[in-house]
Amino acid sequence: SGFMELVRTETWLEKRPDANGRIEAVNITAEIWTEAMQSALDADGALHIPARLQPYYIDGPLVLRSGQKLSADLLAEIRLKPDCNTCLVRNANAASFSDKPVSSDTTLDTDISIEGGIWTSLAVSSAESNGNVRGYSSRRNPAFGTHGVVLLQNVRRVHVANVTIRESRAFAVHLANAHEFTVENIKLDNHRRDGVHVNGPASDGLIRNVSGVSHDDT
Repeated sequence: SGFMELVRTETWLEKRPDANGRIEAVNITAEIWTEAMQSALDADGALHIPARLQPYYIDGPLVLRSGQKLSADLLAEIRLKPDCNTCLVRNANAASFSDKPVSSDTTLDTDISIEGGIWTSLAVSSAESNGNVRGYSSRRNPAFGTHGVVLLQNVRRVHVANVTIRESRAFAVHLANAHEFTVENIKLDNHRRDGVHVNGPASDGLIRNVSGVSHDDT
């Protein structure tokens, strides 16, 4: 409640299927919660998102640093605003090592927890993604190859649980250079890409109870 002044209201077009399944553009006026949620997380080291009738829109990723915890009610829906083209939540030091070995002095984010919530980037049909086709780490200068709804790269002791990923074009959970991690109880609600996608190096990880509909590797 101490950060409500950072919630702003915007209007945009969002493409959705009508009752007959045809895609139509709908005028949306809604609150954008990114700054308020991030400020609360930075101040307290933890953030809980309660359920409500309306979804929460964000226009970029929520960023967790070492030791931080993000939780949401199982029915709290967090939506990525159209045309943002990023992940919805990630660790602070996400980076790519696709073209070189991982350096021994690489900084890992540690002891991060993400639990609960319904997360979607609004890929509402097989052909319509509302401009959110990649799960980049950021809107500007993203780390090469990042492509997740939940993005955890360069991490140790991270936990992702009881999360629903709904109608998104990026990997549900994208891990890389991840160690001592647990990903469990992940529901894929008409998800349009990989479920849990792991790039190396990775070690001592546990992935279990991934269920639902995925249009690529579960």
